[in-house]
Amino acid sequence: MPSDLLGDDTDRLHKVLPLASDEAQFLTIIDKDAAGQLEIRKLILVRLSRLVAAGANTL
Repeated sequence: MPSDLLGDDTDRLHKVLPLASDEAQFLTIIDKDAAGQLEIRKLILVRLSRLVAAGANTL
């Protein structure tokens, strides 16, 4: 995960992100406390798809 998504070490953080591995895609909760400790929890299994503009050629 890119470090700029996690902020500075002293920043608290609560993010919900769709993250994918080689096996599956999960809606994931990432919490970071003031000490910089991360807690990552997989919330639910999801299937992500690419957004396509209306009328765009998808072939």
